[in-house]
Amino acid sequence: SNSRDGLSENGGNFQLDHLHITDAVGNQLNSLLGRIDGGTAGTNGMNDVNGMAAGAAAGNAAASGGSRRRIGAAVAIYAASFAGKVPYVWGGDTPAGWDCSGFTMYVFAKFGVSLPHSSRLQGAYGVQVPQSQARPGDLMVEAGGGHVGIYLGDGLMVHAASPQQGTVISPTNWARFTYYRMM
Repeated sequence: SNSRDGLSENGGNFQLDHLHITDAVGNQLNSLLGRIDGGTAGTNGMNDVNGMAAGAAAGNAAASGGSRRRIGAAVAIYAASFAGKVPYVWGGDTPAGWDCSGFTMYVFAKFGVSLPHSSRLQGAYGVQVPQSQARPGDLMVEAGGGHVGIYLGDGLMVHAASPQQGTVISPTNWARFTYYRMM
């Protein structure tokens, strides 16, 4: 078992705070905090994420681009920690079960961003950014507003997909999305 930046490797799979994930996703999450701010940002795994969430929720996050990238990465890592653990429940908005907008509402609330429980309305609470400038932690809204998720970077997203799949990490290329920076 190897440990890298708050992730541990065990038999080719990575774990983040007891989350069992694949190599590809593990490598992506492993690099989120370590590669931002020019690679100077250290990480202590979920402790770092929880500290940034508390600071952002309290309004203490610095307004610099580097701090926003770190908070965005923390949003992505926190959101990904629910993959494979939480079922899809229409109208739900807690880790006992949620729909797509309930999931994003719950995650962003931890970071001090209050969103409505509506996939069509959530984008209005952020600033639209081109896909080419999307960063981990950005809100993704499907064309037409029928679905939302959180961008993880490198063409991956985490979302409450369906009653059959629950909360999952998947590629973003299955639909057209608009990206919104929430912090």
